Amino acid sequence: MRFYAVIPVVLLVTASASAQEPVAQPDLPQIALEPSPAPTMGLSQAITTSLARNPTAIVALDEIRRAESVLEQTRTGALPTLYGNGSLTQLDAARTYGGVVQIPQTGFMASATLTVPIIVP
Repeated sequence: MRFYAVIPVVLLVTASASAQEPVAQPDLPQIALEPSPAPTMGLSQAITTSLARNPTAIVALDEIRRAESVLEQTRTGALPTLYGNGSLTQLDAARTYGGVVQIPQTGFMASATLTVPIIVP
């Protein structure tokens, strides 16, 4: 049953392909190019130019930079870390109770935490 469905499609494609007439091409002007001399360069300049334009070398250099960044990021976990926090509280007046100052008008609090890893990854 599938064989019968393919035959009309093949006949239709063949008929439409043979019905096309050739199209005339317009005349294009002929331009003569003058040969330009090849650039001269030394061996070191040729190597530098080829490495700069080589996509494989560019990708390899990017992969090296990525690996170095990942290594640096991994090593940062082995470094000590210092956290600091501070707060200043300024009230309109000191809070007193029975003539004794319970909360002063200005209060300052600071804290620091130093974390040093014992086991380095």
